[in-house]
Amino acid sequence: MESPAARFRFIKGNKIISTRYRIGYFEREVINERELRFIQYWAQKRLLSKKKYILHHGLIGITLPLLLIVKLFQGLLETNEFFLYYTSFEGIFFLFFELLFWISAGIAIGWIRHHFYETQYQLLNGKAEY
Repeated sequence: MESPAARFRFIKGNKIISTRYRIGYFEREVINERELRFIQYWAQKRLLSKKKYILHHGLIGITLPLLLIVKLFQGLLETNEFFLYYTSFEGIFFLFFELLFWISAGIAIGWIRHHFYETQYQLLNGKAEY
C-alpha cells in the first residue's frame, strides 16, 4: 500500500510529463449512510422533469405556503386595514406584484434546489464509482 501521499504521473506517449501528489484527505472516501440515502432519493426525484420539480418543490412546496402564512398573519393582525386595502384598486394592483414576486421566488428556489441536488448527486455518484 502506498503512503498517504499518492503519486500520479501524467504520461504523454512514452514520456512522463509531470508527477503530482495527492495528500491524505483528498484520497477516496467511503460513502456514508446519509449520502447513500440521498443518492437513492435523488435517483427517484430526478425522473421528474425539471419543470415539474420546480413547480412542486419551489412554488407549491415552499412559496405558496409562505405566501398563505404571511397573508393569514396580515389578515389576523390588521383585519380592517387588510380588507380595506386589498379591496381597493391600489391593493389589487399591489397584490398582483406581490404574486409576481412570490412566483419568481418559487421558480428561483426550485431551480436552485434542483441544480444543487443534481450537482451533489453527480459528485456522490462519481465518488461511489471511484
